[in-house]
Amino acid sequence: MLNADDPLVREMRMVSRARAVVLLAGSENPYLDEALEAGGRAITVVDGQMVVLGRGHDPTLVMPVARFR
Repeated sequence: MLNADDPLVREMRMVSRARAVVLLAGSENPYLDEALEAGGRAITVVDGQMVVLGRGHDPTLVMPVARFR
């Protein structure tokens, strides 16, 4: 699992033989499509729900996300 919001960590997927699972703070991250097109998965928040995304699959709900102040 790689933090796609960190450019250095994001580049680590280029040297890994495993399919990446990227963790994104929000689904607006420009690297989301790149990760999914490469056959990877992404974990992000959509409409207050943590979901797993994969190309060709419906989002899989993991859990609701609470907002803290």
